[in-house]
Amino acid sequence: MSRAGLEVIHHELSEFPTLARLHEAVRLGLATSIGLSLSELYTLTNSRGDPGLLAQQIASQYGPCRVIVHADHWALSVHQGDPEHQKQILVPGNAFAAARATNGRPTAILDPVKEAVFAADLPPSGVLGDGWQATCVPAPYLHRPASTIGLGDTFCAGALLGESLFL
Repeated sequence: MSRAGLEVIHHELSEFPTLARLHEAVRLGLATSIGLSLSELYTLTNSRGDPGLLAQQIASQYGPCRVIVHADHWALSVHQGDPEHQKQILVPGNAFAAARATNGRPTAILDPVKEAVFAADLPPSGVLGDGWQATCVPAPYLHRPASTIGLGDTFCAGALLGESLFL
């Protein structure tokens, strides 16, 4: 795909009717970046361990250059690149998802509302080994969102916008 001029090919996973279908989707091997929710990460790895190490396991096993995990309180990128670049991708993803949670629909107003809380207990950022590192940023979290439908897709849209702005 890089021959077509695409630096990033992101494959955002979702729920599948069977675990076998989920594994088939990841094994396609076309993506340079894989995105998934925390519950999808746990399903794919059949583990509830450290999200950074589990994402590294997926990256090593399936070959993407990056695995992004989005959760209620944070977003995590496991990568072999620049941590600051990864933050520039994760922060807009979090902002878009939080704005949608606040309003119950997509909106251009991305400032977190005063009711939003930021968790201090995040998966660690830093070196994981074998050239991999984790970058984790907190997400504005609402205890009473207007809606949770579409938040993963909205996170993905914000992250890809961040990717396109900071390539």
